[in-house]
Amino acid sequence: MRMQIAIRETGVTRDGYRADIAGGVMETSPDDRRVYDECRMPLHVGFRDDGVVSSVVSLRTPTALPDGIGPDLDICSLEDLLVRKIDRFRPNGGLNAEFVFRATDLPPSQHGATVYAFSGFVYPEESERVSYTELCQLGPRGGIAEEAMFFDGIVGEDFRPELGRIDVVEEMRGATMDQLVLKPWWGFGDEPHSLPGTMRRTNYDQIELFQQLHFGERSTVEDQSHYGSLKNRMVMLGMDNMFKDPIFERYIGARRSAPGFLSPYRPIPFSAQFSRKEAVETLVTEILTPFRGM
Repeated sequence: MRMQIAIRETGVTRDGYRADIAGGVMETSPDDRRVYDECRMPLHVGFRDDGVVSSVVSLRTPTALPDGIGPDLDICSLEDLLVRKIDRFRPNGGLNAEFVFRATDLPPSQHGATVYAFSGFVYPEESERVSYTELCQLGPRGGIAEEAMFFDGIVGEDFRPELGRIDVVEEMRGATMDQLVLKPWWGFGDEPHSLPGTMRRTNYDQIELFQQLHFGERSTVEDQSHYGSLKNRMVMLGMDNMFKDPIFERYIGARRSAPGFLSPYRPIPFSAQFSRKEAVETLVTEILTPFRGM
């Protein structure tokens, strides 16, 4: 198993421990037959003297999320679960974290492996030092259980130097936790990627197909029927801004028609990120379009 993990300070305590939030990705080996998708798992997160994550260990079996979360598990993100009333485990010296996992479409580093996004709580002791600025990568050690991962280095320094030094605190300032995986930092393959988020993969598939149909030709009865059902689904997913804002609709259409477009509802490699400058230029162009020639 491998993991990339960032931790965010909350200032909240629980049962005598600090309650911080962790997020990132984990890759399981092709031989790992345990089910992680939409499961939660308690772990022990260890820290070095300087506060950097030194290890993540779990010898527990992942368990399915409880039924009490409700039917909207279908549309919520992992970060939405952080504020849900769930019967959570009580932190102790042996287990001080609990993460929830979802399968992603991130390309794995080896055939048959799976990369999961995760989010959850870490409970350091009050006196324990935690560094919140580093994005840490952990991996296995020969002869030690697969479920134990140990510090391998810092992403942006020891790994992925093309990213440059990453200060997670500064990069996430003003951002919500669900924006963490939107950063182009993640994965163990040839190139880091951004993720579209931590909803179910099928939701992103549906959003992408809806936009293809919305901006494309719906030439058959089947296309029209599928488009109608997907339009209703977009309302449920909170992705209905295009129906209310024609400027935003033109912006999305312009982005999709731009040369080299890659869907934001798929993992996007670092080398193909749609830059902020390009996004602003596209948006300004679409805003001004109706006023040309006046």
